[in-house]
Amino acid sequence: MSNVIPFNHVNHMLLDAKWFKDGRAVREHKDKAYRLGLFQTWLNQQGDSWFACDLASYRDTLLDKGYATGTIRGHLSTVRARLKKLNDNNLRDMLYASVPDSFSPADRKAFVDEIVARLENTLKPEHAVVKSIVKQDVVDSQQVRLNERQCNDLVHQMNIKLLSGMRDLALVSLMMTTGLREQEAVDLTTDDLRQSVNGELVLLVREGKGKKQRAIPYGDNRFVLQIVDKWLDRTGILSGRVFRGFYKPRKDKQGQSLPPKIRQSLSVRAVQNIIAAYPVADDDGNLIRVHPHDLRRTYARRQYEMGLDPVKIQQNLGHSDLSTTLGYIGSLDMQSRRGKRMFSYDLREFDAYISVGKDL
Repeated sequence: MSNVIPFNHVNHMLLDAKWFKDGRAVREHKDKAYRLGLFQTWLNQQGDSWFACDLASYRDTLLDKGYATGTIRGHLSTVRARLKKLNDNNLRDMLYASVPDSFSPADRKAFVDEIVARLENTLKPEHAVVKSIVKQDVVDSQQVRLNERQCNDLVHQMNIKLLSGMRDLALVSLMMTTGLREQEAVDLTTDDLRQSVNGELVLLVREGKGKKQRAIPYGDNRFVLQIVDKWLDRTGILSGRVFRGFYKPRKDKQGQSLPPKIRQSLSVRAVQNIIAAYPVADDDGNLIRVHPHDLRRTYARRQYEMGLDPVKIQQNLGHSDLSTTLGYIGSLDMQSRRGKRMFSYDLREFDAYISVGKDL
């Protein structure tokens, strides 16, 4: 083609409501609008267009940013749905109308054919598979699992002279030693902290993912309850939610700071921000931002390394599928994967046999 293909024209079409069948302005759901905008930003950074994009590469980009599997599926679904809807709405007519008049008829047709081909290629499901994201052979190297040194570094960052620091220590300690999801930590009440099942002290998750209830034995980590108690005693919380936020700082008429006023709850976003505020260093000294789910993965890996059976870890984490738990545990180093001796055999018997010289 002698002319430059006007991909920018095509990019703008995707967000232009006039190309849809009903001809009305399409009011995107807020989440969908955000997803499309994020995708467009990524395309601009890559120098690509909507019709020359690699959804698998975009998937990996979202993964690198720490997005959860379900969230990534939602982003890709929104983008592909928009592409498909565009393809269903007289795409060729729209593309012909977008080509500058300077294009010759041959160039115009070549441009339209190429765009349609790229769109069809982009829409292929196998080009954006995300169902394997939770499996350890895909993104294990991109997931954070804290070692013993990093766990200690993390919890010793909190300033327990401050109410916020005391809360943060209680929150992180409990999540790291029980594998709680952030929503489960938010929903946790004082009654859930000390339950008994068959004489074992447990943490009760009343409604986990899938509305499933489960009990998590504290075992050797019951000392964490003392840390949580310090937070509750300091704030006077006797019932209701364990972890709570604070209202904005207040001052009296003389301009003196007043004690922080405690809210009745804490949001999931707040939990994420709290944990992110305490990065830890890797072995090279680079700071790593920690996410709530990293604490779940850390729980799975550390408990496995200390001898807890994967099936029991699965029950404590509330996974319905053992493969998900194995993904949380992650790939282990070669030494830890060394096979255990399964039987004994005295190899000197071979020497005795050969010396006799017997044969079939």
